[in-house]
Amino acid sequence: MVTRRFALGACAVLLAAMLPARGETQGVVVGNWGFVDKTGRMLGEPRFEIAWPFSEGLAAVRVNDKWGYIDTTGRTVIGYQFDYATRFEEGLAWVDTGGKVGYIDKTGRMAIPPKFRSATPFSEGLAVVRGGGEGYIDKTGEFAIERRFQLAWSFSEGLARVVTKDHSRQAFIDKTGAVVIEPQYGTLDFCEGLARVQDAFVGGKTGYIDKTGKMAIAFRFDDGESFSDGLAAVRAGGKWGYIDKHGEFAIQPRFGAAHAFSEGLAAVRIGGVWGYIDKTGKIVAEPRYSRAAAFSEGMAAVEIGGGWRSMERRQRVSGKWGYIDRTGKMVIPARFLDARSFSDGLAAVRSPEG
Repeated sequence: MVTRRFALGACAVLLAAMLPARGETQGVVVGNWGFVDKTGRMLGEPRFEIAWPFSEGLAAVRVNDKWGYIDTTGRTVIGYQFDYATRFEEGLAWVDTGGKVGYIDKTGRMAIPPKFRSATPFSEGLAVVRGGGEGYIDKTGEFAIERRFQLAWSFSEGLARVVTKDHSRQAFIDKTGAVVIEPQYGTLDFCEGLARVQDAFVGGKTGYIDKTGKMAIAFRFDDGESFSDGLAAVRAGGKWGYIDKHGEFAIQPRFGAAHAFSEGLAAVRIGGVWGYIDKTGKIVAEPRYSRAAAFSEGMAAVEIGGGWRSMERRQRVSGKWGYIDRTGKMVIPARFLDARSFSDGLAAVRSPEG
């Protein structure tokens, strides 16, 4: 069993650094995972096969092919019994047991019995579940919106993207299940009141709609991402920059790639390496990293020495990961084989030791 398209609060920009795509373990190197605090001190030995970031005081970890949960002291609080486990959101976490998905509470009690093929975390009181179509359940496990969609995404700012069984494009529904914005091409979730859309009939250009479905920013960009901290990364003329909610450039397009702002800073690629800028476009951490994650709790995970051996074969040389602060100072040296963002004062890292 695998799950798809989940969002931990659909506007969260930290996911790229925190969890593998789609919540799967594919591509995650197993072994020597542990947690580090903001001084660089390890929370015990790196004894986990895989470790997900902390959320609501608990972290899902795997030992001997089974998943359980630890608290921020490293103590096991929910035993290793699940075939797969995810982070807690709104007091519940979905787990896989015997090929079926249900939800546990923070005591480990099965709050919603395992009866679904796949699922998402709860967001705004509802979660997507799959099996004979996709629909939404509430925290009692009852269907709030029946399984009538081909695809469904988590709610964000009161609306959710869906693909109906008789359509290939994405519409937006409200929490009654009513379609409030007719199907669009290339949509992303609503973030800060706007959603990115792309139009196949306007040369694939990108624009933004408001919650009434009205065009707020016209189709004129080659690509674009969601708004965060009041700005959205967009591509124009082969370069990435940032626009404000009026569609005007706040930071002119001059970057090879650009990530969303988080805590007032954003990772940008210049000359093949990554650095960080502030909301005026000023560089605050010089470009020298092979990969760079979003800031979380004042720290960002960065990789040094990585790169592509062969782009054609998708062969990558891994570097070492460490953490910088908001001034760009390396506060935890680059010594880890992999690293996630900080949450609850701790970050999951893969140690070369052991």
